[in-house]
Amino acid sequence: MGEPSYCLLTACRNEAGFIGETIRCVISQSLRPRRWIILDDGSTDQTAGLVEQLSQGYDWIRLHRLEPRRQRSFGAQYRAIMRGYEMIRHLPFEFVGALDADISFESAEYFRTLLREFGANPRLGIAGGVICERENGVFKERRGNVAWSVAGAVQMFRREVFEAIGGYTPLEYGATDALAVLMAEMGGWEVRSLAGLRVLHHRPTCAADGRLRGAFRQGLMDAGYGYSPMFAILKYVRRLTFRPYVVGSVLSLAGYCSYKLKGGKPLMPDAALEYLGKVQLERASRAIRFRGFGRTQYTDRKAGQQGPRLPRALRVDE
Repeated sequence: MGEPSYCLLTACRNEAGFIGETIRCVISQSLRPRRWIILDDGSTDQTAGLVEQLSQGYDWIRLHRLEPRRQRSFGAQYRAIMRGYEMIRHLPFEFVGALDADISFESAEYFRTLLREFGANPRLGIAGGVICERENGVFKERRGNVAWSVAGAVQMFRREVFEAIGGYTPLEYGATDALAVLMAEMGGWEVRSLAGLRVLHHRPTCAADGRLRGAFRQGLMDAGYGYSPMFAILKYVRRLTFRPYVVGSVLSLAGYCSYKLKGGKPLMPDAALEYLGKVQLERASRAIRFRGFGRTQYTDRKAGQQGPRLPRALRVDE
């Protein structure tokens, strides 16, 4: 029996400074994808030309240029990925992954290791590596990483799971990846980030438009995702210790309030919103009683102990 097959989908916009390394890392993998669709989402730099240059001789890499748009949009990113999925739906493959254009891997065995994990656990629906970002010139694991969740930059799905949840539901301000995790867990599937399988993220989280704008957008994202006011406040209090210190939490709260004051409604499906509300109420109550503030369900790598399990989207400390 041969090894399982997978496809990759990448939506990129003005990533000329990073995508070259991403392409070189995928080409160097010991287990390559059956097809890799790279969707250039209206880049105004040399992204498309660089993809064409580096993909010569690799017919499994396909570049598709989408119509230009005026600004970066997280909803547009995932709409592009879903367009890419339609281009590969007819192909035989067992797994499909979303891969950001600013990612590289430390190991040439990354995808082979990942798919072996799926093979060992038939209930594993989404998996990926551990995100590392540069800190003082050194790549370190990102604060908030947990074993039971996978960042959207490197989410790999069992194909049946991806299709069962309807793929990605684009949310305009982000959290589309968190919604996918939530819906997979609602369907009884496991989600896991593999300790030791490091992924290098070359653009800091929420830094594409600057850290301050990113903090404000975080608040818009939380409101659009359906965070309750109590849970949002607890989250921003916890994030006072994250960069940019204090001002980041204030801007996130401002973004959240702005969305609410303008009459914005949650953008996620009703069933997921109901599930989210129940779990957040439980977490917020526990935090107020000082019995679990900032704690989430994950495996403690040192103690080997597990706490209560919650989707990444529900963490107070993210």
